[in-house]
Amino acid sequence: MTALLLLLVAVATASPNSGGVQSFAGGQRVLFDANGDGRLSKDEVLLICPTLQEALVAADALWDARPFSLSFSYLEMREFFDLDMFNRIDTNNDDRLSFDEMHAALTMESWFDYYDNNNDGFLDGPEAYMMEYLLETVDVYNSMFAKQHP
Repeated sequence: MTALLLLLVAVATASPNSGGVQSFAGGQRVLFDANGDGRLSKDEVLLICPTLQEALVAADALWDARPFSLSFSYLEMREFFDLDMFNRIDTNNDDRLSFDEMHAALTMESWFDYYDNNNDGFLDGPEAYMMEYLLETVDVYNSMFAKQHP
């Protein structure tokens, strides 16, 4: 709970564009859209978060119910994966996704592909929502860490 409150405060107090680029396409705000086309490309995602490890550390620190546990429950990941995907990644069937299990099953590229429902190589509209949330988590974590360790 503390981690969630910390994330909410950090997001609320961060500048509206704390490292990401925003564009407005069709009235919809797309964070981290570096070229302004209103959608996220894989390159734009990898520019903010080049490695899965970076995403996992930020997520574990900021919105995991057990910060620094190096694993996530289905309740913590249900917004990011459907139950079928969660169960495919959870190879030891302990109802938690460890960093090792996630590294064995995913890369940032394959996570991007998981959200790219129409396979057009871009995330836009509803496809982009959860990836933007993950990238914002990484951006906030990096900003907080930089402030703690100048």
